[in-house]
This record gives sequence, structure tokens and C-alpha cells, in this order.
Amino acid sequence: MKNQLIFGGSGLLGSNYNILNKDLNIYNFFFKRKVPNPLKIKFNILNLKKFIKKKKIKLIINFAAITNIEDCETKKNLAFKTNVILPEKLSILSKDLKIKFLHISTDHYIAKKKIKEKTKVKTCNYYSKNKLLAEKKILYHNKNAIILRTNFLKSHSAQKSFFEKIEKSLKSNKKIYLFNDVYFNPVSIRFLINVIKNLLNKDARGIYNVSSDKCITKYDLGIMIAKKINCSNKSIIKSSVSSRRDLVARPKKMCLDNTKLKKFLKIKKIDLFENL
Repeated sequence: MKNQLIFGGSGLLGSNYNILNKDLNIYNFFFKRKVPNPLKIKFNILNLKKFIKKKKIKLIINFAAITNIEDCETKKNLAFKTNVILPEKLSILSKDLKIKFLHISTDHYIAKKKIKEKTKVKTCNYYSKNKLLAEKKILYHNKNAIILRTNFLKSHSAQKSFFEKIEKSLKSNKKIYLFNDVYFNPVSIRFLINVIKNLLNKDARGIYNVSSDKCITKYDLGIMIAKKINCSNKSIIKSSVSSRRDLVARPKKMCLDNTKLKKFLKIKKIDLFENL
């Protein structure tokens, strides 16, 4: 799948995907910043179909999303268009043209235990409600689509992830407040991109959780990063999401069960410290 069409290529994950896949012919659509091979056509299905056929595109990847939780609440129309309508249209388009479609979802769901791909999850804000709806619409139209639920760190591009923000505070000895009551199990961006390659090579389909094995708090992550870069962790201050009345409601335990992924790709363990 050397010829690929990417939506959201200037975002955090998209920009890293471009950097780490220079051997591919990647065309980028929907961008706010400079990207390689920008697709300068008006967005409509007819134009896209013509372009895809002309360039012999074999894969569409959707990295485009509005991920700021507060923005999704205040800009609901834009959030719905970006997080639901766009991936639904791309799913239908890829099905019609018989090419592969891969979509990045989220770990921003609520469940009593670790979230498996078939777990009936709940949502607590407009962002997660839209992401869950998008998953359902994508698979309704295109059973062969791949949907990845994940959370990722460690950027190789100019854009910075949560990792770099913590790293910068640690190196400058500036106080940083990290939640000790919000749990997740992220992976590095490089690992996620390698997983994407492997899933495509094995013609995967359906939902996959891409996560590390151990669920940790964001405070724990800060301590881990301090150890990783040989810095003191004294500037890391414990905080609680429950005390933040200014924030939109968020899930406290976003832990994904990665059993399906490890079995499919024959991976023994996914250790976050080694991953980073």
C-alpha cells in the first residue's frame, strides 16, 4: 500500500506518520500547517474519487479530529462534522472504491473493567459521544475498515505530545500538576505507527485496542518520564481531576485491554517504559 491518502496529516499523529514513512507516496488532505504532498482540491466525493483513481491510492487513513474536549462542547457543529461525518464519508468512499480504510478513535470511554473491543462502553462528554458514534457508522458502512482505539506519546515532529510537555517542565524545574486519579495505558507514537503497518500487512479489520500492558495515572507517567530522562521528579505535583470544576467531565479510567492486538500480531508484552 505504497500510495496513501491521509486526512489530518498536519496533526500530531499525522505529522509523525509522514516523518516516519518517507518511503511511501503519501498525499495529505485537511491540513492547517505545512505538510508534504498537500492535496489542493476542493473537498467533495467526486474530486476525491478522481484523484484516488488517478494516483492509484490503496489506503485512506483518517487522523483528522477535534480532540480538545472543551472545544467539542462549545463548537458542537464543527466537532460533529469532523469527528463523525468526515470518517463516515471516508468509510463509504473506501468501500465503494474497494480500498482499505483506517481510522484513529480514542480511549476516552467509561467501563467498569479494562475496555475490550466488544465492551459496551459509556460516554460522558460530546467528544467521546461523537467518537463512539463514528466507530459504529464506519463499521456499519464498511466491515473491512480498521479502527484503532489508542492514546499516544513521544513526538518526532515539531508538534509536542503530553510527553514533551512534561519533559520540558522537568528540565526547566518548573512545577507541573498531574492527575493522580486519571488512569490510562498509552504507547509511543513510533510503536503505534509500526502497529498500523503490521495490521495493514496482515489485512486486519474491525476494532483494535493499541495500548501498553500496565494502566498508570498521569502522575505516574510524569515520574516515569523523569526516570527515563534522568531528571528529578520534585517539580511534579499531584493533582485531582475531581477538583477541576472548570473542566468538562472526563472518564477517570481509560484503560484498554490489548489482548486481541497482542494475539493477532504475536506480541508478548507492550511495556510503556521500554516503549518510550
